[in-house]
Amino acid sequence: MYAVQISGALGVDAEFVVSSSVAALDLALRATRAGFDWSAQTAVDEEPLVALTLDVLRELAGWEAAAEPASATHLREVMDAERVAAAAGLN
Repeated sequence: MYAVQISGALGVDAEFVVSSSVAALDLALRATRAGFDWSAQTAVDEEPLVALTLDVLRELAGWEAAAEPASATHLREVMDAERVAAAAGLN
């Protein structure tokens, strides 16, 4: 399980708990593009929560995508959206 907390101006404050690292990456990237602060954590079994960076989320999502075709499709969509947003920022 992954917990993603998003906060920002004007009282934006949300927490999402998702089972997919691809979904967690998607949330973190969307928050970043929107200019919101975010943090993500995961826990395995009874271990304490571990904070995740974008780089770690990308790596975890890649592993998940390699194992699950549906996750691979979702990850391609997430990365395509990120490329479009980055290109729009250059214009």
